[in-house]
Amino acid sequence: MKSKGWEPLQEGDIVDLVAPASACSMKEIKASVKALEDWGLRLRFPKTLFNGDKLLAHTDKIRFQHFKKAIESQSSKAIWCVRGGYGSLRLLPHMKDIRAGTTPKILLGYSDITTMHAWAAQKWGWSTLHSPLFDRLGTGLLAAPQMKRLEKILKGKISEVSFRGLKPLNVAARKVQKIQAPIVGGNMVTWLSHMSTSLETSCRGHFLFLEEIGERPHKIDRMFTQLELTGALKGCKGLLLGDFLVSTADKNLLWKNVLPRFTESTDIPVFKGLPVGHGKVQRTLPLNTKATLSRAATEFLLDVKTGSQ
Repeated sequence: MKSKGWEPLQEGDIVDLVAPASACSMKEIKASVKALEDWGLRLRFPKTLFNGDKLLAHTDKIRFQHFKKAIESQSSKAIWCVRGGYGSLRLLPHMKDIRAGTTPKILLGYSDITTMHAWAAQKWGWSTLHSPLFDRLGTGLLAAPQMKRLEKILKGKISEVSFRGLKPLNVAARKVQKIQAPIVGGNMVTWLSHMSTSLETSCRGHFLFLEEIGERPHKIDRMFTQLELTGALKGCKGLLLGDFLVSTADKNLLWKNVLPRFTESTDIPVFKGLPVGHGKVQRTLPLNTKATLSRAATEFLLDVKTGSQ
């Protein structure tokens, strides 16, 4: 489906807050609301956003109703997911009941929100933003430059984001001169959970972006093996790795054993070095837009259109 761009936010625009997965604290919500108001935007969220569940923000029915209402609302221009965790996949059976408008909204979040990004791209043709979750905005965990860059993206003052210094991990990557393709993907565990569902997405003709946190090296090896055995990577233009956060004890095993074993066995160009994911630095990565990976002398660059009209 051809990608559809979104309209930049302006002073006074409404942003709907939803929680399709887990909850955060109301203290974090209030602090983040203040941060968004400083950008001249208005935040809206239902009083029943959370119900005290330790795993999910609310029941499947209520979380879906909140998400559906935000998508179908004619008064808001953006939807920001409060946090990841777990739960978005449980809404998949109901997603077909949403009637998305002809004008795409800005959809923001990451981690478990990978499911929502995949649905918006595959079913509605939307360009979305793999961005920091809403609960981080008022906590001080995002550095001022990251906050400012995100604000400029949302307001259309930046139409393209660039990532420098990507590191090639195999022979195919080192041979790259220029590749153009849209980006799909997100959190690795969540992405693989879509397999054999109505949301299983082909990587053919796309870059696949993956990031992960807290998984042991043998589990990451299992997931890469699954990608190969299922043929999910067939036709993939390139694999872009963001943060893979593991314990200090597991770091060497991951980067010196698991990933080299995978990269040496595939003819797909594999790169690492995107500061995107669960790390300290959380850059915003546009999904389902025009992206260009190119070589400049000995450096590899990734330029990605934000998706704003």
